[in-house]
Amino acid sequence: MNKEALEQLKIRLAQTIFWSAPRTDIRNPATSLRTPELRPRLLEESRVSAVDTVASSREVLGGVEIRKLQSRPDWEAGDS
Repeated sequence: MNKEALEQLKIRLAQTIFWSAPRTDIRNPATSLRTPELRPRLLEESRVSAVDTVASSREVLGGVEIRKLQSRPDWEAGDS
């Protein structure tokens, strides 16, 4: 994995944690994190394409706060 891909992975992971932390419901794991806006499209080209689509949608829905996340130190922002 090249450095750019690794940085993108770190950013996506930080965004996922930020998005998920306040929404997680252990009693309802199947639906607490998957809003209708974040469901993968049925006819995605590939799994990679489906993940990219969901991540991009989450970034748009998360607004400025989620887009400014860059790395691990920012993860705690989603813990509120």
